[in-house]
Amino acid sequence: MALPSTEEAFGIAYIEAMACGCPVIGCEGEGPSEFVENGETGYLIPPNNPQAITDLLTDLLDSPSKVQKIGKNASEYVRNNLTWAENARKNEEIYQLAIEKRR
Repeated sequence: MALPSTEEAFGIAYIEAMACGCPVIGCEGEGPSEFVENGETGYLIPPNNPQAITDLLTDLLDSPSKVQKIGKNASEYVRNNLTWAENARKNEEIYQLAIEKRR
């Protein structure tokens, strides 16, 4: 899935695609950079660079095994790191830090 948005706050569409084993392409910076490891769980390209996305898509069309590997890595990453339990754990950490600061 190629979604080279330059103003993506978090990007649930990336997570959904990754969970399904679909490699994602997003822009460097905020949003997908928080959870896409370039070349491992998806791809990050420079913003406003159509040639970069063209080159990457061409490479991926010529490398089906790479697409499969990145898709598998992406799915595993979501399954292991972006679960409700993990989200709850991270929120609990944030709340604990806030409580400690108020003491």
